[in-house]
Amino acid sequence: MSQCTFWTMAAIVIIATLGCAKNATDYNAAIAHARENNTQALLYFSDEVCGSCRDFERDAKRQPRLKYTIAQLAFLPLDVDEGDGSLLSAQHSIVDLPTFVLIRGDEKVIRQWSGYHDPFAFLEILNQGMQDPTTDVEKLERLRKTPKLDDALYLATKAESAGDWLSAVLFFREAARIDMRDDYAFDIFRLLVKTRVEYLQGHPVNPDKHPVTVSEIRQAAASAARSRHTTERELLNLPSLLAQLNDVGDARGLQDEFIATVFDRTKSVTDETLVSTRRRLFPDYAISVLGDTTLAAERRFELLERGIKSPPEELYIYSSWCLEHGVKLNQAYDFARRGLEATLDETSRRRFYGLLVDIALALENPQLAHEIAIQAIHEQPDSEYTRYLFEHTRTFLPLADSPG
Repeated sequence: MSQCTFWTMAAIVIIATLGCAKNATDYNAAIAHARENNTQALLYFSDEVCGSCRDFERDAKRQPRLKYTIAQLAFLPLDVDEGDGSLLSAQHSIVDLPTFVLIRGDEKVIRQWSGYHDPFAFLEILNQGMQDPTTDVEKLERLRKTPKLDDALYLATKAESAGDWLSAVLFFREAARIDMRDDYAFDIFRLLVKTRVEYLQGHPVNPDKHPVTVSEIRQAAASAARSRHTTERELLNLPSLLAQLNDVGDARGLQDEFIATVFDRTKSVTDETLVSTRRRLFPDYAISVLGDTTLAAERRFELLERGIKSPPEELYIYSSWCLEHGVKLNQAYDFARRGLEATLDETSRRRFYGLLVDIALALENPQLAHEIAIQAIHEQPDSEYTRYLFEHTRTFLPLADSPG
């Protein structure tokens, strides 16, 4: 991509994501306080089920430095599901929680970021915004004239917090060009996966129209897998990110290409969480590297019995894994059926219907696959995906049995 194209796209992105909130009484009071006291307003977006939000709220009450810094600002907590919070979250394109938006007294956004890990990392980001009260447009213009790493990284995180994954990729690549001490390979890879998965979930019939190709994701994964900047935690997360493409029927088995590298580079991990993640990946390693399907199936079933996730999701993961590797398909079908029966959410039920169709076809039973598709379309007649399942399975039926 040329530099001219990069800056044109970046300018469009930043201008499109600028928030200008109105009609919020508490918001107006916060802005007035910031203006009158020559400070900034900090909007904090959360909801009832956000675990990291509770961590932030606890630390904001107990951690002295964090408590003191927030007290210098016009602090406004907002619930994205209620009143002003719902309105303002839409205006600021809030995607992940928690999200924080630092605003000047003239209502110009200084900094926006998502996530909370610890008070020290949070304060580092917040202090950067307080010390550099320039707007996103001003930062973009500064980056164009005098490229600086901090501006590129901020604009990348801002684009990501607004759900604009491809623009975040552009800024991470610009950061890597400015300072070659880091290549941001894993960040670029995970955002490309997010982009393709998000598209395919809404457009399952036309995957080839998406600008992010499977080939690009494979190249990005290879870069992340070999990068010395990719942490062990990120390496162990790489296969599961690639496995998300399986959920949308795209590039099955792509994660197996990198499992050997991941296991080799993480063989010395001692952190309990990372050891557990490595254990969950072992069945894939057993198949793709050791070539031992029996051992892989045994280990995968052990993980199911441990119930690492909620039962329906774990049943889905286990059945998908069996389908992907062509093992225990009858058991996979039974477990996927159980998962469907235990699931009420419409999106999750569509996933199970798609999985059941794929397993039935793998079992060379097109009639069963079509019956499942009929059940799905009767349940969700307005879904593009269930209509796709119906038409797709009909093509496998003998001509005499095909309806219509």
